[in-house]
Amino acid sequence: EPYRYLDVDTIALETILVLIFLITAIFHIYYAKSSFYKKEISKGYNRLRWLEYSITSTLMIFLLCVVSGVKDFDTVLSLCTINATLMSFGYYFELSKDKMSKLIALSIGFILLLFIWFIIFRNFFSRVQEVKDAGTDLPFWIYSVLIPMFFWWTSFGIVATIQFMKGGDFKKYEFYYIVLSYLSKAFMGYWLAYGMMREAN
Repeated sequence: EPYRYLDVDTIALETILVLIFLITAIFHIYYAKSSFYKKEISKGYNRLRWLEYSITSTLMIFLLCVVSGVKDFDTVLSLCTINATLMSFGYYFELSKDKMSKLIALSIGFILLLFIWFIIFRNFFSRVQEVKDAGTDLPFWIYSVLIPMFFWWTSFGIVATIQFMKGGDFKKYEFYYIVLSYLSKAFMGYWLAYGMMREAN
């Protein structure tokens, strides 16, 4: 068989979802207790955040691939790898002092983001059509989690763009990232938990 397809059960999805929140909690507890974190912020960057995001957001992309109907194993693996690479450009953007280097990192980041979501949405709407052709429809909660998550993902890039254009106190942008991280994960967690508790159809 030329292609391998994902076969992920509900227990695995629930485990990954819990793992996302557990990893986030560990990092944030460390932020609250660590003098290293305070030193990072005082220097105008937070390297630990990009390590956290490279793990948690990649797990989130995996879940979103499953929900959207991206079936091919190699495609899912590629999207997860691209997402981790996207986080590395965020890291580079934050540490770079050169304006042009920041602009390049920001631009490549948006290209990768759009590429990831183009593939997710392309597969999703293909699955939607398959289901409609079969005479039924997808549960509403799948639309409710997937489409808004694109805007949550983009919002991080918007914060980085504002940071690039206006500069200013880094603590302000760190606060924005923390709030967006919490809200996006809580949003996705709520809808996935809701959906996984529904009767299968």
